[in-house]
Amino acid sequence: MTHAAYDLFHSDLRIVEIAIKYQFESQEAFTRAFQKMLSISPGRFRKQTNMKDTLFRTMEKKAKKV
Repeated sequence: MTHAAYDLFHSDLRIVEIAIKYQFESQEAFTRAFQKMLSISPGRFRKQTNMKDTLFRTMEKKAKKV
């Protein structure tokens, strides 16, 4: 998922192309898995200006659950 996040942020590949590249059966399956792991949809993640913001928010949410 880390590589997929990198591709979302740094490439012009469509989300469905990234999903296929990382062997998800559909864009919907990729979106569900991405959102479950990072608490943000791939589309919203791509629009971020700084990937670190999203990753820090994810780490904070996971730390609060523990």
